[in-house]
Amino acid sequence: MPAPFERAIRDAISGGIDYLLSQQDDDGFWREFELAPGPSEAWTTAWVGWCLTGAADPGPAARVRVRAALARACRAVCSARTDAGWGYNRRTGADADSTAWALRFCAAQGMAFDGAGLLAPFVDAGGGVHTFVEPGWGRWTDAHDDVAANAGLALLAMPKAGAALERIVRRLIERCPGHTFWWSTQAYGIAWSLRLVSACPAQAPGGRPVGFRQALDAVPRPGSGFDVAHRLLAALALHDADAANGWCAVLLDQVQSPAWPGAPVLLVPDRKADTSLDPQPEMKALLTTSICVRALSDFLRLPGAIASSSN
Repeated sequence: MPAPFERAIRDAISGGIDYLLSQQDDDGFWREFELAPGPSEAWTTAWVGWCLTGAADPGPAARVRVRAALARACRAVCSARTDAGWGYNRRTGADADSTAWALRFCAAQGMAFDGAGLLAPFVDAGGGVHTFVEPGWGRWTDAHDDVAANAGLALLAMPKAGAALERIVRRLIERCPGHTFWWSTQAYGIAWSLRLVSACPAQAPGGRPVGFRQALDAVPRPGSGFDVAHRLLAALALHDADAANGWCAVLLDQVQSPAWPGAPVLLVPDRKADTSLDPQPEMKALLTTSICVRALSDFLRLPGAIASSSN
């Protein structure tokens, strides 16, 4: 990898980390979005925390600050847990996606929970993962592929994944490339499905279905850093050096020091009707900046044969 390119990536990562640390609230949460239930708490805190846990080393001084921030975040997330798992915030019931992100973050911090037990109520016999299970919630209680990939990755991080992991992976392969229900870009679901399937050779003996790459190529022209970061994660899962280098370059062009611009990325679908939606915007660019930091950091960890060159 050319030295100037690597230096630019590390500078962008360091700036993003500094920004994220500055946005953490005193109680340890990273709050984002302004929806009817209020801002998110455990869900976005776990997301940002997971991304920072795997961020490239920002140097000795920043490393101490990151560890302290992650410790506060972990305590905050644990404080928000209910018997059923985690929700969008402490005023909402548990859902599969928030629970999966909390489990992934806590596992990355060395904390073990009964992930299989917490996610079991959301996983059906066929491997579908239902975001919510409360009666009367309509389409929100359907099985959602983007949530399934996240739940599978959470189970993969547990000491004992249980039989649900195999069912989830098998269903994602059968439904390849699947559908992204909660996000404005299909790259989200494709990226996490690819990451899961690639990490589960025993559950995916046929390898990665070609449909994932074909679907990724068919996703409309990229826009936000959120979208591009997920395309980069997908390229990394595919070991596609050319695409990975290209998406890194796009992210470097998009960063507006110290962070990436927030974007309208979250969908809040109608519970009853399949109608067109305006995505909900980020207020602080927390999800976008943190996933950009993590994707670029994952790129730097690749063998030189993959992260080989860029213009």
